[in-house]
Amino acid sequence: MNIKPHIVSYDWVDGVHPEFQTNAKPWLDLLREARENMFVYWDLKPLNLILTNENKLAIIDVGDDLKPFTEEDWESMVRKAYLCWRYWDKKNLKELLTKSVRNSDPESFPELRGIEGFREAIEIQDKSDLHDPWFVSIVGRNSGKILDWGCGSGRLTRSIAELGFEIDAYDPIIEYKKKVTDNPNINWVDGPKDIKSNRYSVVISNLVLCEIESDDESKEVLSIISKSLESNGKALVTVCHPDSVNVRCSTTIERPSISLNGNKVTYTKIVRSTGRERVEHTRSLEKIREMANSVGLKINQTFNSPGMNIDDCTHTSEYLCIEFIKDGNK
Repeated sequence: MNIKPHIVSYDWVDGVHPEFQTNAKPWLDLLREARENMFVYWDLKPLNLILTNENKLAIIDVGDDLKPFTEEDWESMVRKAYLCWRYWDKKNLKELLTKSVRNSDPESFPELRGIEGFREAIEIQDKSDLHDPWFVSIVGRNSGKILDWGCGSGRLTRSIAELGFEIDAYDPIIEYKKKVTDNPNINWVDGPKDIKSNRYSVVISNLVLCEIESDDESKEVLSIISKSLESNGKALVTVCHPDSVNVRCSTTIERPSISLNGNKVTYTKIVRSTGRERVEHTRSLEKIREMANSVGLKINQTFNSPGMNIDDCTHTSEYLCIEFIKDGNK
């Protein structure tokens, strides 16, 4: 049998072997790309990879080590990637990689401790994956009629209505009305003029303040919330967590290098699930407290959402839910 020889060629890649400390993101991206494209790379090690100027890992020595995807082999690839990222400077890295093929137990293989956070960080999450289930669980602890101020397309509103709540919903984009009111438990209101004083047991407003640059306009939203609440009602307002604004990349977003110096920072973030850019306005908790106090609201308690810092695979709170009650002294 005659077999014709063949040549495999690769595009030239500028970069260096990742034999130094990097953030976790390029390793996580490579693992996700492998799973999405249904392949595994068996001989994963720094000498077989190039880290490009764009912080991407490229495989440069494929050969017979590129294999069809199986869950077992991909999990082995995850362990190798974790070891390469964490222990790039270990003289026995080669031995650790070989050991990881058959040993996946952090108890007997201490170098694998922490891999669960690494594995969790592989996923890209939409807001609906992270924020919404967390927030619905908080709302579900309450009872009574709800006002949803800034409901958007109503996806979260409908999830809450399915718990049995009766909801009045408002958004400045009137085109959302038909979609929002598909659920018989949701009624559309046209704006502040339709909001009666002391009517609602619970008022919710999700990520609305993050979209408003003007402090005066934000204060106006808080004033409407205050007016609409019953005397013993609660307002649940979510914002992007001010304590996590310095996290460059999470499971949901990428942001530039910034810090919350002062009361507010404005920046452009990338939504990882869609690749779209959005402008974000993040205020300190003290600034939000100050605005709320001026309209008769005080902070009763706060709730931290789940989240993951992709750079170092540690947990961070992506969102903050602030529970306000009426200030009886005002």
